[in-house]
Amino acid sequence: MLEQSIAVFGIVALALLILAAAFVHNRWAALLTLPALLLPVFFLADLQFWLANFGLNLDPNAALSSSVDPFIPPVLWKGEIAQFSTVPRLLSGFWLSVWASGLILVGLFFHRRAYKPLVEAQQKQHGESEL
Repeated sequence: MLEQSIAVFGIVALALLILAAAFVHNRWAALLTLPALLLPVFFLADLQFWLANFGLNLDPNAALSSSVDPFIPPVLWKGEIAQFSTVPRLLSGFWLSVWASGLILVGLFFHRRAYKPLVEAQQKQHGESEL
């Protein structure tokens, strides 16, 4: 699958964007971290896409193919398909990405808190010298 082939490069790219955000002292820092912040949402959306893709494109030669209608198992809640039920669980990888997103938000808060006075002082200094 495409996701598996680019996952390592994607994670490295996200880490480099977060690292770059630490050295940017303006509003672009938040924009650089946006892909990493949205990773948990993207993960759930991608998983739902593949569940829908496989659930709606059933093999006509499979056993019981004539008795089971196409279906889409839900990502977050219990679903029922004929006499079967699906019970999805979000495991450690998802929760680690949520935790990392939370840490990024905390980092952005402290980043802004540390550099906002410096940027304002610099703007004030440049503003006075131009008058």
